Amino acid sequence: MSVGLERVATQVHRSLFGRLGDLLRGRRQHVQNVSSYVVARIVTAAMYLGAVPLFLRHQGNAAYGILGLALIAFTYVGILDLTIGYPVSLRFSRALARNNPRATMVLRRAAPVFLAVTIVVTTSLYLSSPEIARLLKLGSHFVVIFRLLAVAAGFVIASAYFCAVLQAYNRVDWINYSRLVLDFSKAGGLAIGAFVPDGVTVVVAVVVAGCAGKAAAEFAFAAKLLGGIRDFRPAPSWRSAQMMWSLGAPMALLAITGVLLNSADRIYVDRVFGQAALAHYTIGADLCSRAYFIIWAITGSVYTSYVKRHATGRPAGSLLRISFYVAAGVSLLIYAPIFIAAKQILALWIGQDFARVSAGVVRLMALNAVVYVLTCVYYTGLQAQGKSRTLAAGGLAAVAVMVLALALMPRSLGIEGAAVATLAAFSAQLFLFRHAFMRTVSISGKIPEPVRQS
Repeated sequence: MSVGLERVATQVHRSLFGRLGDLLRGRRQHVQNVSSYVVARIVTAAMYLGAVPLFLRHQGNAAYGILGLALIAFTYVGILDLTIGYPVSLRFSRALARNNPRATMVLRRAAPVFLAVTIVVTTSLYLSSPEIARLLKLGSHFVVIFRLLAVAAGFVIASAYFCAVLQAYNRVDWINYSRLVLDFSKAGGLAIGAFVPDGVTVVVAVVVAGCAGKAAAEFAFAAKLLGGIRDFRPAPSWRSAQMMWSLGAPMALLAITGVLLNSADRIYVDRVFGQAALAHYTIGADLCSRAYFIIWAITGSVYTSYVKRHATGRPAGSLLRISFYVAAGVSLLIYAPIFIAAKQILALWIGQDFARVSAGVVRLMALNAVVYVLTCVYYTGLQAQGKSRTLAAGGLAAVAVMVLALALMPRSLGIEGAAVATLAAFSAQLFLFRHAFMRTVSISGKIPEPVRQS
């Protein structure tokens, strides 16, 4: 009996990875994109695994919790990536797919929008730093942290612009290399901040330097693809700005809902159970998010190809199948073991006492991670078609579920109750994205008529 089961398991294993190999064969750029992402994430995860316990040991759980809250403001700045980066990437990719000789005008017309947003956002964040510190109930010395983040905002906006160029040419591998600069700065900041008096401020300062390095690298890569910087010259166009708004505003709303989904539970834990409990919750949640890079590597690589196939009316079934195979592999090979051995993993990594408190959160977050990786597949398909309003509606519904679940959650469940609310919200989002996806795209590759715009 056991021999028969073993043979069946082997055949399934070979079938799954054999099909994945067939789908990837002949797609050299996809392989480079995925492999660069995986290597970068593994290196980053290794640094993270070493830096976090070091910071906790020297600065304490409360400092780590405060750092997480301080960086929430920085997360909101990342919304701009979808607000103005996504429309440029989508329109530029479509123009290149149709061999439009004026394709680079998309970049020139978008440049004034990026400049205006940079000035407004950076100035607003810098001037409102005292109010942000008061809102989060932090001391006045945290004002300097938010002013540093305001400076970083300018580099984040520049990164969104240059990444749009790299994405349109499907050079996701170059995006991965540039992102590694920021990841090094985050891990390095934690390591340095562990040994200085004001460790939280030092971490943020190092992250700002990483943002600058990332933007500089992406500028160099984008200029290389375009053959110079002449295509970055601003060419104001009101019509182009309106088109960017129509595509980007719903994605900005989706990004806001994403930030709420990833921070509401932490804010709830901090306010109800305290900063020490927040550290227990955050470590468990962050551990389960470490493997997201695998599904991001696949969906990020196939996104541009999907956009171009949609723009030219070609089937995209093979790209979707790759994403589903990887989602299944990540769920079975990574999150199933985390769910089963959550307590043992935390005990080896941090300690027995920490494991006793956080193991339940890790198990729930492992289930949530499986939901999330499946959601990414449907999200990419809808995003590539420009279905930004559909995605925004799904995000709003998920936030509503999150808020309702947290409001009704019995406090006796402790920090695990917040994890249950998170699982409910992301499950609702998966259901809605899948429903919308199945109405527009089938796994066979049948796709609707593309929107004829550049």
